[in-house]
Amino acid sequence: MSMGQKIEDHIRAVIEVTSFEAINDSHKHAGHAGDNGTGESHFRIKVASPAFDGMSRVQAHRLVMSAVKPLFDEGLHAFSMKIELP
Repeated sequence: MSMGQKIEDHIRAVIEVTSFEAINDSHKHAGHAGDNGTGESHFRIKVASPAFDGMSRVQAHRLVMSAVKPLFDEGLHAFSMKIELP
């Protein structure tokens, strides 16, 4: 399973997702620190969820980060996100 799919699965396990996109930016970091050679180490996502309703952007970011945190032990090195608040 690709790291992008793992990221999506981990997030969907925690919250209902209405829109999700994972962008693999690993090719931009080839040879840099944190590049593990898999081509699956640097990701950014765009995510929307009704779970974010009433949350601050920081709270929403923390919720998503808690979902993907275990993936850093599986080779994820860099992760950024764009949260779409309702």
